[in-house]
Amino acid sequence: MSLEFQAPKGQRMHRYFWCATVWDSLEPSLWWVDEVNAFVPCKSEPYLKYGASSNSKPIRTLRAFKRFLRKHPELKGRTVRLVNRYVGYDVEAKP
Repeated sequence: MSLEFQAPKGQRMHRYFWCATVWDSLEPSLWWVDEVNAFVPCKSEPYLKYGASSNSKPIRTLRAFKRFLRKHPELKGRTVRLVNRYVGYDVEAKP
């Protein structure tokens, strides 16, 4: 996966992030479930009772985001956005 920064070179931030969110419209859509610590397809009946979110647990740095992408193979082939606390500094991992 290649990383694409919204901010221009020289103004990029490598910390102050909130979470990762799946940023595409591929089917099936993926939702984060804390009980299994993974993104699961939205149609998965056993996980719907727990509740789900499109955002993962907090990821604070770019290094942690890269590690997160390696540990979650279900995100292969999808666009994942690392949301920054400040507008205009998000990072996207594209397939």
